[in-house]
Amino acid sequence: MIGHRVPDPARVYNAIVGGGDNGNVDGTAATWVNASAPDFTAMLRENRAFHRRAVRFMAEQGVTQFVDLGAGFPVPPTTHEIAHSIDPRAVVVYVDNDPEVGARLEELPAAGGPTAFIRDDVTRPGAVLDDPAVRSLLDFDRPIGLLLVALLHFVTEEQDPTRLVAAFRSALPEGSFLVISHAAGDVAWDARNSESVLERALADLTLRTRRQVTEFFGDFELVDPGVVTVAKWRPAESPDPEAPALGIHCGVARKPAPASSLWPGQVRTITGAPDTARAGGLR
Repeated sequence: MIGHRVPDPARVYNAIVGGGDNGNVDGTAATWVNASAPDFTAMLRENRAFHRRAVRFMAEQGVTQFVDLGAGFPVPPTTHEIAHSIDPRAVVVYVDNDPEVGARLEELPAAGGPTAFIRDDVTRPGAVLDDPAVRSLLDFDRPIGLLLVALLHFVTEEQDPTRLVAAFRSALPEGSFLVISHAAGDVAWDARNSESVLERALADLTLRTRRQVTEFFGDFELVDPGVVTVAKWRPAESPDPEAPALGIHCGVARKPAPASSLWPGQVRTITGAPDTARAGGLR
């Protein structure tokens, strides 16, 4: 059991979404947050479920290379476990700026293709893309799945997230996928959630609108249903129409061929029915 006296935000999050990298004090804090803001904890869990569905979707499209930026403490099934369940040869590179996260990820067994951890973050796209592990494990002539799940809301406007994401997009090969989820600034919270708890929980985040999140995808082709709240992205079951909206937007998009007929600024949506056989649950 992890021993520390004050709750750690990353470990409280881990406790909320069902991970094992947390201690008693973190679990107590997670229980309190759930009682005070149940839709916030539901949002975090749905975000993990979206991550799981997005990785499975990309793997089913034939992607065998993944970069998980801001990976966080592992929660099973992890990115490489999901990818390996579709193709055991899949390669996964985890990226996080927390050395404790790295230590935990490096302890995980790789049942299929190789995995690696590099200590860096989204604000240094050049360093991430040029890292020896990235260059040795990934083939930039084949599609890559890049995940920025619940990450960009930690990037301030002063850090220019649009420029950072554009740098990653431009480096990806044709046919690659970009996955984003992001805390929403235009989704109202249900009144049953404590405003003071939400203010504390969201204090370090830069909230953005659906339109702003959509702009991060640039000229990539959005996969149907486009940018939606997490519970609505290709769910295993139809969402409850009476359920309150959860304040995090998400989407998956594919890099088109250079000869794409898109004009500058246009976003095209890839249609197609969701796979209703996908399992739900935590990432």
